[in-house]
Amino acid sequence: MIEYLNRKVSRVNLNNQKANRGGVLVKTHHGWEDKLEKLVAVSFQIIQSQFTRTSSDYLPGEAGLTATSMVIGKAVARLISREPVKTEHQLTIGDLFIEGFVYHGFAELIPPTRRDESYILKATPKWEELADIPLELVKETILGSFKEPQAVTKNAHKMHDFLYDADAPYVVAIEKLQNVRWTINHAIIDKIVAPPSEPHENDAKEQRRRSKVIEYKFIKSKAEVLKDWDSFYQTFEADYRGRIYNTEPFLNYQSCDMAKGLLLFADAKPIDDAGQFWLAVHTAACYNQHYALDDIPEWCEQDYRAHLLEEGLEDISVDKMTLNDRANWTTNHWDKILQGELDLRAEKPYMFLASCYEWRFVQETGLTQLPVAIDGSNNG
Repeated sequence: MIEYLNRKVSRVNLNNQKANRGGVLVKTHHGWEDKLEKLVAVSFQIIQSQFTRTSSDYLPGEAGLTATSMVIGKAVARLISREPVKTEHQLTIGDLFIEGFVYHGFAELIPPTRRDESYILKATPKWEELADIPLELVKETILGSFKEPQAVTKNAHKMHDFLYDADAPYVVAIEKLQNVRWTINHAIIDKIVAPPSEPHENDAKEQRRRSKVIEYKFIKSKAEVLKDWDSFYQTFEADYRGRIYNTEPFLNYQSCDMAKGLLLFADAKPIDDAGQFWLAVHTAACYNQHYALDDIPEWCEQDYRAHLLEEGLEDISVDKMTLNDRANWTTNHWDKILQGELDLRAEKPYMFLASCYEWRFVQETGLTQLPVAIDGSNNG
C-alpha cells in the first residue's frame, strides 16, 4: 500500500498541467515520503469511520465514495499544510488514497444504480487485515484529541464556502465543547472483550462484524494511548446545517457503547438527589431489560400491561417506561449494580458497567464524573 502510493506520487509530473492535482499537492509537500505511512493510517481511520456511521443509505462496511473522498482530502490537506483546499482538490486527494485501498483489494467500488448517486465504497474480506496498527503509529494518528483546549477556527465548518461567524450559535457551542476536559475510565479498559471473530455467511451481517472488529481495535488502542494522559480535550466541527460532530471518529461520546463507557469528565462535581435520580435513569436505560406481558414487575408504578394489551404488544423495555420506573429499576437491582461485573446481556454493557462503578464512586465521595445521556424527542 505504502509502496504503491509512493510510486504513484513519485511519478507525478509537476510540469504537466493535467497531472493529478491530489498527487501534485502531496508531492510538493516537503518530506511527504516520511509522512506517507501516517497519511495512509489516517485515511484508513476515516474510511472505517464512514463504514461504521449509521445511515439508511448504506450497510455497515459501505460508504459513499464522494463524501469519503472529501473527508480524507480535508484531513490529508491539513496534515500536509495545504488547508484550506478547494472542494475539487479535496476529492482528488481523497481519491488518490482510496485508489490505493482498492488496488490492493482491501475495498471495492460499486457503481451507482442512478445517475444522481455516488459510487459506493465497500470493504472486502481483506479489510480486516488492516486493523492491527502499531501503537506508535496510533499515537501519531490520534485525531481530534489534545492535551490543551483548541481554539475554534474557520476550518471547524466542513463547508469552506459557508459564511463563518464567530458569534454563530454553532461556533459558541463548539467552543464550549472544546473546553470540556476528558479522561479515560481506567476501570473499563481491563474489562473490554473482543467481538466475535467467526465470519457470517450473511453478507450484511459479515460487513457489520468486520466493522465492529476494526472499530473495537481502534477504540481500544486509542484508549491505551490516552490513558497515559492526565486529561485531554477534543475538537469538533459542524456540517452545513450546524449539526456538530467530533473530529475524532471513534473514541468520542457520540460513538458506540464501548467508546462512551471509556470516557469520564476529568473534573468531578458534587452530586445531589436530583443528580442521583438521573444517574439511576441512565443506569436502567443502559441495561434496558425487557419484560414480557405477564412478567412486568410489581415495583412498576405505571400499568404497562393494560397499555400493551391495548396496543397489541407482547413486551416492554425499561427505556420505554416512565422516568420514575426507570429509576425504580435501578433501586430494585442494587445488588447487581454494586457487584459491578460486565454483563453482555445489557443493551449497552460498557456504559452499564461504567454506571455501576460510578455508583460506588458516588457513595464513597459524593462526587460524580460520569456523562449521563438525556434522550430527546424529534431531534431532527
